[in-house]
Amino acid sequence: FFSSPQRYAMGADESMFVDADGEPLNQWDAILGRVWAAGRDPDTGDVPQLGQFAQSSPQAHTEQLRSLAAMFCSETSLPLNALGIVQDNPSSAQAIEAAERDLIIEARYAMDCFGPRLSRAMAVAVQIRDDLDAPPAELLRLDAKWRDPEEPMRSAAGDFLIKTVQAFPWLAESRVPLEQLGWDATTVERAWADKRRANVTSLLQRLPVNQPAAEQQATGPTGDAGI
Repeated sequence: FFSSPQRYAMGADESMFVDADGEPLNQWDAILGRVWAAGRDPDTGDVPQLGQFAQSSPQAHTEQLRSLAAMFCSETSLPLNALGIVQDNPSSAQAIEAAERDLIIEARYAMDCFGPRLSRAMAVAVQIRDDLDAPPAELLRLDAKWRDPEEPMRSAAGDFLIKTVQAFPWLAESRVPLEQLGWDATTVERAWADKRRANVTSLLQRLPVNQPAAEQQATGPTGDAGI
């Protein structure tokens, strides 16, 4: 009744709550009705007293929902904002990371549990497909490649990459830093192809430019002027 406050009528006749056919009004029609009209009592001439109860605050209801959401989040390791609960003050990056810490730990634990089993399932699938007595030896080293469940901000990931390459300069020629940024294999391959193309272009620009053929004939093979 937050949007439709309850009303009351004292000394009202039952005819006020029936429709034109004499049927009782639907309860919602009676509650949500905006215009009430009441005539005088034919016996006493008194007018019914109409009023409205004070509207209650929805805060108690919303606080109960917030409490239930907090209990659910504590059992599922979800942050409270994942359920659409808006906080009074926006959470900082550190607060969001702390709220998601338990969920990230659960995700990494699941990766450790599911990874070997998925790899084994793929090896067995190849064994069945090729009608082999045992999985191929090269598939026994198969390992599931998971994305990091903890996705840092792009700026933080860039700072980490710069510091890592500065500490290990040889990583600048490796694809590992690009993979650590969360790029997929297709994007890494495209970036690597652009790098090779840029290296070739730079090499061509450093090569000496050959003299034109007409100039070589004029000077002769030894550099003397031709007769």
